Amino acid sequence: MTSGCRLSSSPWAALILALCAGCDGAPRGREATSNGSGSVVAEQAPITFDRQPPGSANRVPTLQGTAGTLRYRPGCLFLDDGRGGEIGLVLPAEATFDGRRLVGALTTPEGEAVAREVGQVVSLTGPVIDNPSDGRYSCDTKKLLVADRF
Repeated sequence: MTSGCRLSSSPWAALILALCAGCDGAPRGREATSNGSGSVVAEQAPITFDRQPPGSANRVPTLQGTAGTLRYRPGCLFLDDGRGGEIGLVLPAEATFDGRRLVGALTTPEGEAVAREVGQVVSLTGPVIDNPSDGRYSCDTKKLLVADRF
């Protein structure tokens, strides 16, 4: 290969490298899933869940906790009681969830944020109410737990 050929192919190589720089997995906002016959790319739904209006947490604190395994389906964080029952969660406005970890405003004595992961047994306090099923909440559970400060 002559040096003239190398110079003329360098811009092409740079262009190819620039175009492939972001080719490190599924496109942003998409997630690779398997359907048994190979990999397919599916749109990742935005992570949403029911929240209380800002400033409304702990208006009427409840001293008794409700325990269950933390689960998520699109639009609904909920507690699975292990016997087929589900209680939807209405969390304080400042709680965050990334699809795997729920983080609240409370901190440990060491100053670290309190975090719980999907699949982990958790206990939350707050009144358990019948789901009004009038569109206010996205969880389709029969009961909702309006969580105190988490």
